Amino acid sequence: MATSITDQAVYILHTRPYGDTSVIADCFTRDFGRISVYARGVRSKKKSQLRTLVDPFIPSLISVIGSGSLKTLTSLESIGPARTIAGRALYCGFYLNELLVRLLPEGEAQPEIFNYYKNILEEFSCYQEGDGDAGLEVLLRTFEWLLVQQVGAAFSLTETARGQLIDPQGFYRLVLSQGLVSTTDRAGAFLGSSILKFAQGDLTEAETRKDIKYFMRVVLRPLVGSRPLKSQELFR
Repeated sequence: MATSITDQAVYILHTRPYGDTSVIADCFTRDFGRISVYARGVRSKKKSQLRTLVDPFIPSLISVIGSGSLKTLTSLESIGPARTIAGRALYCGFYLNELLVRLLPEGEAQPEIFNYYKNILEEFSCYQEGDGDAGLEVLLRTFEWLLVQQVGAAFSLTETARGQLIDPQGFYRLVLSQGLVSTTDRAGAFLGSSILKFAQGDLTEAETRKDIKYFMRVVLRPLVGSRPLKSQELFR
């Protein structure tokens, strides 16, 4: 039996061509989480106005119908202007979209992530190239950890897998499905003080931001899968 979703708040995360004039779109909705949508004919000349609405970062309302995992688009209406996001902030936006596509299960509501995503796009739209990367890095790390928590892959940032308190002077490595483990081998390990600062939301120091950037890459690696994230190539 076909089900319908009507006038649902949505952001388009990614599209790929399907046939000559259609697309398959990965969409992030407020109440239904990530859904896949077949948008018939949106690349045709007759639907040139609709074609611009399947671009990312545009707050919209979507209506779809379908009985399977791939729904059919019935309407898409903008409810606000596209965020003017440029430079490295734009790359960050593409990165977040790719993370959402890779990590979010289909059909599960994620209102906290949806609201944070909406707010982070507003922050990105205010970014100027002269601002530096510090603010962007803080937003990305916060979003990454929230996403890890929401998909059930989080672990303690203040205690080891054995329940011992993290020592600011100690070094730790991450063991999959367990958590942090103390190590004397500093190669590839993370400093306890950086982990504790991250737990407190303190990423004011450049060295801490650098440590946590690579820390989160290790955390996310088993979650995103073996295929490299295309958006990360934009930062090189």
